[in-house]
Amino acid sequence: MKNLRFVFMVLIFVTSFNSFAQKIKIDGNIDETLWNDAFEFNQFKTFKPNIGLNASENTRVLITNDSINLYLAVIASDSDPSKIMANLTSRDNLKNDDVFTIEIDVNRSSNSNIFFRVNPLGIQEDGVITQDEDEDLNPDKVWYSKGMITDFGYQVEIAIPFQTLRFKWKPEVEIKMGFMRKLYRKSEIVVYPEYKPDLSNRLMQRDVLTFTNIKKQRVLEIIPSVTYTYDDVLEDGIWENKQNKVETGITGKFGLTSDLVLDLTYNPDFSQVESDAGKIDINLRNPLYFPEKRPFFQEGIELFNFGGNSLYSMPLKYVVHTRNIVDPVYGVKLTGNMGEKYSIASIVSTDDNPGNNDHYQIFRMQRKLKDDNFIGVTYTGKETPIGYNRIGGLDGRIRINGKNSIEYNFFRSFSDDTIQFKAGNSFGGHYNYKGRFSNFAIGYYQYDQDFNTETGFITRTGLQVFPVRFNANIPLKSEFVNKMGIWINSRPRIDMESDKFEQWTYTGLEFYFKNDSWIWFGRGFASEIFQNESFDVSDYGGGYYLQLNKYIYLEGYISWGNRIYYDQINPYQGYGWVMDHALQLAPTNQLKFKFSGDYANFYRKSDKKFIYDYTITRLHATYQLNKYLFFRVFGEYNFYKDSMGTELLVSFTYIPGTVIQLGYTLNAERKLLDKNMIPNQDLIINKNLIFFKASYLFKR
Repeated sequence: MKNLRFVFMVLIFVTSFNSFAQKIKIDGNIDETLWNDAFEFNQFKTFKPNIGLNASENTRVLITNDSINLYLAVIASDSDPSKIMANLTSRDNLKNDDVFTIEIDVNRSSNSNIFFRVNPLGIQEDGVITQDEDEDLNPDKVWYSKGMITDFGYQVEIAIPFQTLRFKWKPEVEIKMGFMRKLYRKSEIVVYPEYKPDLSNRLMQRDVLTFTNIKKQRVLEIIPSVTYTYDDVLEDGIWENKQNKVETGITGKFGLTSDLVLDLTYNPDFSQVESDAGKIDINLRNPLYFPEKRPFFQEGIELFNFGGNSLYSMPLKYVVHTRNIVDPVYGVKLTGNMGEKYSIASIVSTDDNPGNNDHYQIFRMQRKLKDDNFIGVTYTGKETPIGYNRIGGLDGRIRINGKNSIEYNFFRSFSDDTIQFKAGNSFGGHYNYKGRFSNFAIGYYQYDQDFNTETGFITRTGLQVFPVRFNANIPLKSEFVNKMGIWINSRPRIDMESDKFEQWTYTGLEFYFKNDSWIWFGRGFASEIFQNESFDVSDYGGGYYLQLNKYIYLEGYISWGNRIYYDQINPYQGYGWVMDHALQLAPTNQLKFKFSGDYANFYRKSDKKFIYDYTITRLHATYQLNKYLFFRVFGEYNFYKDSMGTELLVSFTYIPGTVIQLGYTLNAERKLLDKNMIPNQDLIINKNLIFFKASYLFKR
């Protein structure tokens, strides 16, 4: 009860922090007089499938502001409004919709942008986009939008608080901005300003807008939360209550300056609303990757991106992967800018391991240079009662001209577990060429056997890699096919422990159609060294994403070829299938069903003996009552483990931070021991979990 009283006192204390005064009512009706003096942008040009053509539909963007908000109105014409794709769905779920995106380079670094995206109904999606067009939807911002479909197309009103953008305050504030519209059924993307690939990457080609009369503000947010958990588990035929408790926590965000923010959290609710989807987890050489979903770690995560990390299928994925911090007792995070040239990101946290807490210290600073050039330094440390893992290094980008650039990095790790001390390097660089219709890259990277990161994510060490990439995109004047892509990706490698050569080379074709649909297929020529032996891992593969109409889409992947059985003592050559497929049905604008599954099998090549097959099937059903409230059912059956998981969730999200959720999780397995220690062959429920969570964002 003391914890609950503490939360209620905080709620009363910070109620006065709320403030969001609007001079424009965000209702989708563009009728306020303030719009009459707004800036207008309307000269959109195509970005895909071709570059630089006139858009097939007109788009107008109006921009104005008051002292605390940036306002935008989007008037998107459409010759056939009945075919506009617009689903009533939850936040960050606009994959199959017509959308309009605002891309903002607050810091004018040209390395990443934050983006705000809406569908024609005003449903929101936001995150971070890199210059390689990769998007991270995890960071969530507070902003407001409302849209409607009209007789001429659709229109949306948007308000973005300047406090959300977190720029360095000045009497006159300059912000680099660009816009993108996607017409789903035409597979057409149009942008403003016009993209000119001969000049630079797209993130460098922004209009600079100047705003005045902005109120000087610092971020001040407090999110108290309360969570109730009831957890029953069946062990050896006897039900035991593992949890029946109420926990409270609090998270705060404080602006040290207008663009440097300190985040604090104590006893955070880091439970995941929905569990990670099951993955095939046998016969693995590399650890499985799961994305970060916890809000405290998501915001500002783009500041930990490092140079030399833009190539596909390279071992070092992340130097900072916060999923390694499993159950933090507290967290302190500092993100933002120090002056106009330096950005900083730092995390300090203690992971709650009973009697054996681990302490994390993470630091990243980046110096912005001309255009998108930069140099960065990184330090990560994990300190345990019996040792440590520490990494330090530098990285950067050198842009030679608009089409040509070089990326590089060097990291050195030090590890000690009181038994053995190890030190190793990870370093390399590559050259990039990016033209209008083709891309090319070549480089060299090395990952020493003793290089180790316990704060990042790396799939393999003891490698020298010589990456080569070539990609060509050829627009086609066809009513059926919009574009054809040609891919050649090669990774010649040397296994440093055995000093043996291995390689992976993929060649493939892609075809893009209307309704944003595409298919690809290719051939991989590959070998791999394992336990000092060379194995053939060549294969054939293909994939597809097909939006048949407003109601049905399919996507999937299939591969057939050679595999390795990763036995540490007796590995052997094999072959088999790997595939995953998904079918989504949307019988109404609010109801969606998604059926998906993964499958893999394995045969020993020497005698064609069947070794295993692994199947996972899933059902994901969602009913979206309105833009804030949804009901979700998720079910998964693992045929390999004879286990089933079911999750029911009711979730109300007004804005990020203001959330109410009620959930139920059920797990069942076969061959559980009963109270007489005899295996039961039936599918038996072995876990029931009920949880309730409520949090509220107070901000000034």
